[in-house]
Amino acid sequence: MRIEIGPFKAMTPAVSSKMLPSGGAQKAVGTDLYSGELRPFHKRKLVKALQGLGSYDIGTIFRWWTGSQSYWLRFPGHVDVVNGPLADDVWERVYWTGDKRYAGPRMSYTGKIQSGSGDYPSVSYKLGVPAPADTISNVAKSAASSGDIQQVHRERPMRVRTVQPHNLETGDVVRFDLDGSGSLAQYLNQGEFQVRVTADDEFTLNNTDGANVEYDPFDGGTFERYFAPGRLETRFYVHTFVTEIGEEGPPSEPSSEVVMGRDQGATLTLPAPRPNETQGRVLDRRRIYRTATSAQGGQFQFLAEVDITETSYTDETPADELDETIPSTAWDPPPDNLKGLRVAPQGFLAGFFDNKVAFSEPYQPHAWPTDYQLALDSEVVAVEVIDNGVVAGTTGRPYLIQGIDPRSMTPRRLEVDHACLSAASMVSLGYAAIYASQDGLVQIDSGGARLITAGVVTENEWRPYNPETIHAYEWSGQYIAFYSGANGKGGFLFDPRSPERGIVELGFWVRSAFSESRSPLLFVLNASEDVEEWDHPDADLEAYRWRSAVFPAPRPSNMALAKVTASSYSDLVFRIYAEGELITEKPVPGLNPFRLPSGYLARDFEIELEGTDAVQRVEVGESASEVQ
Repeated sequence: MRIEIGPFKAMTPAVSSKMLPSGGAQKAVGTDLYSGELRPFHKRKLVKALQGLGSYDIGTIFRWWTGSQSYWLRFPGHVDVVNGPLADDVWERVYWTGDKRYAGPRMSYTGKIQSGSGDYPSVSYKLGVPAPADTISNVAKSAASSGDIQQVHRERPMRVRTVQPHNLETGDVVRFDLDGSGSLAQYLNQGEFQVRVTADDEFTLNNTDGANVEYDPFDGGTFERYFAPGRLETRFYVHTFVTEIGEEGPPSEPSSEVVMGRDQGATLTLPAPRPNETQGRVLDRRRIYRTATSAQGGQFQFLAEVDITETSYTDETPADELDETIPSTAWDPPPDNLKGLRVAPQGFLAGFFDNKVAFSEPYQPHAWPTDYQLALDSEVVAVEVIDNGVVAGTTGRPYLIQGIDPRSMTPRRLEVDHACLSAASMVSLGYAAIYASQDGLVQIDSGGARLITAGVVTENEWRPYNPETIHAYEWSGQYIAFYSGANGKGGFLFDPRSPERGIVELGFWVRSAFSESRSPLLFVLNASEDVEEWDHPDADLEAYRWRSAVFPAPRPSNMALAKVTASSYSDLVFRIYAEGELITEKPVPGLNPFRLPSGYLARDFEIELEGTDAVQRVEVGESASEVQ
């Protein structure tokens, strides 16, 4: 009988130990099998010893960069943290949900995050900007210009000199009341006159350039600015709050209707923000908008931006000088129970609450319009962004939500009955998302959903991993997970691109981990709340343990020789088992075949290797001719 092993594979617990494929393992702990060789991983290397969170244990870590400097943010429990989607964001904003220290979603930015001594993020704020609860309730129209006349000169055009400055502008319309002589209109058959200003105390009546009539010169009387019906407009005002970094919220309710001349001034009384509106936020400005048409349904256009402490504003802006239409009408703050933040490549954030998936306004992470929410038929457990949409794992069937604009996302319920048991188990690999169900790992991509661990583990072998406790991450295109099961805590590695390779157990457990797109590194948070880099190339090697399938012998046999082809032989132990009993354990001396104990016969055999040397092949036989 001859046994030959190589290339090496991982564990396939669903398959009988006597029916495993060539190179399959009963046990694979700490083995890097990506290349087909039996290789070790490197030990973990300390990166940062974190400060604790007082009465809270650290459960989530996130590496935040500002320029070339990085800071380790830490949070209690499972928290979803994302960088903002704005390119070249000078504020380098970061957002998160699920922080048990606060009532709702949070955010922070450069200058605030790192402002303390190490318990980062040092300062954070509520995510979103509320609509002002109080309207602009008082709009006082400016009084029409009026004054006393010193003299009306009989000229063409007729010239009027006033006692005091008249405060008129060219194009204004006036009416007269002349002492003892009635009105000027009875001489000129007109009631209103348009003026052309020639000095602070002088103007001419531009519409009297034609034929004049005889009249006695006037040296007294009054004038008053007049707003003809054709020059009246109906106005409404709203205001919004703005944070110190320019995030704008939805508007207040409109003010009461105000009818006034098109170019008439108005003084607005601005309500002070309520304490619950400013608490937990930095609101330092407000924007004022005004309708540009004569009905409440008209568009609100930008009028002015003022400091949040200002209590009044004088509006003297003509309608044709108003600026852009208000953009934030539907920019509601996110729900307080929003969870699971993820960033879509189109610039919007995705999250969930109850049975709804929610999306933010593109490139406005503080704004979460209620119109962008989708109700599903089961409670949502987790969401993840993939190349062609958003995956939602639920307490029932999963969904694939597709679209490039949050205004028009389309949900598709997938016809597989695999509930998501752990929000922290859902991981995006770009082309697909993977999560833990009661039956194993489920993969969702553009083709639908499938159980990718089918044939690798059955429900019985999967149950000890306690999928409700799994928290998982992406590492080099693989799914790396940690769990707290009935048999203790541990971790495993699974390659969804090659599920036939099976599962590799890691032999250790961590509180949390973090991987980032800017590097292939995986950082883990150990039980002592220290950040370590896993598989660091400069660290020492970690010993693996790999045990083969059971090889049945056609007849009672005695294995006499073994040969191990490896890259080195500094740390490599060989074991052989016969019918479950250890026959021998010895260091592999080198490339040449070495003898095994005699004096026994057995009908099945198992091979085990342990160490840090990379192994390409193992050969075991009954005679020298079978081991070359």
